Amino acid sequence: MYTAHEILGFLTFLHGIVISRRTFYRITKKLSLKRNRASNSGMDIYRQMKYLLREGYSNLGYRSLWKLLNTLCGIRVTQKAVRLMLGVLDPEGVSLRSSHRLRRRRYCSKGPSFTTHIDGYDKLKPFGISIHGVVDGFSRKILWLKAMPSNKNPRVVARFYIDYIKELKGVPRVVRCDAGTENVVIRNIHMALRSSHGDHMSGSNSFSVGRSTANQRIEMLWSFLKNVFYPILEKFLS
Repeated sequence: MYTAHEILGFLTFLHGIVISRRTFYRITKKLSLKRNRASNSGMDIYRQMKYLLREGYSNLGYRSLWKLLNTLCGIRVTQKAVRLMLGVLDPEGVSLRSSHRLRRRRYCSKGPSFTTHIDGYDKLKPFGISIHGVVDGFSRKILWLKAMPSNKNPRVVARFYIDYIKELKGVPRVVRCDAGTENVVIRNIHMALRSSHGDHMSGSNSFSVGRSTANQRIEMLWSFLKNVFYPILEKFLS
């Protein structure tokens, strides 16, 4: 699908017709010309919506979900189709949003080392301390908690991951983190190690990227750290 700017370029360089963007829109409106809004297949839309709901976007309404599908996922779909399908996939959420009631997220992990949650903590940067940590999603066990001048170096963070899998003598099934650039090396290493496994979560499915608000286990650790240790450290350093 060509943009208005591209169409104006074709008219100018291929046909020698020079018109302004405003004139272009006025002509298309006069001729009742509209873009072809052909949607993706129903199964593609269903799978992508189900994935987004599972990855922490379950509190979004159909308009926000429609925008995500079109911009982030490249899925062409109408708002009406998203609204109808959302009513099938998440009727309880639709009902709660209609009554203006928020729903608490429910977390589920099938066992130890099934999902590990990775994140960095920057609230202590004013004191020169950056923290990087990982929590097991099932047991909430802290797998590593490292303090350093900066937690944004992908190679340093990847070193922590390699040391952990050497100690574990295995690889976690799924690694969950936010979209920070410090996690790109871990992503590549983990996906490579899981590429030859035969389960449905192998390869690219073994690394999950989402919003920090949906990374519940590690965010709970940061909340505990802030409420308990931060006042002590602030008092000690002041």
